[in-house]
Amino acid sequence: MSKTIYVKNLPKNVSTGDVRALFVPHGPVQSVKLVSNRQSGRPRIYGVVTMAPPQAQAAAAALNGKMFKGHRLQVNQSGRSRGRSR
Repeated sequence: MSKTIYVKNLPKNVSTGDVRALFVPHGPVQSVKLVSNRQSGRPRIYGVVTMAPPQAQAAAAALNGKMFKGHRLQVNQSGRSRGRSR
């Protein structure tokens, strides 16, 4: 099972590697996706990170409000988990 984390207020020049490096100290990162404007192809200021639920909760708590490359991050977990229920 995995948990989705929404990361807002990212700098426009951030890479998926930058975001992954930010979250890895809190646990294994399953995926990172930066959202782009469909028409212009330019990056938007938010992304989605997927981690296991316990690590996702810890990462969201630790990183929400943290300064990253001159931007104060807004980090929130989704209310739903992805994957199979047991």
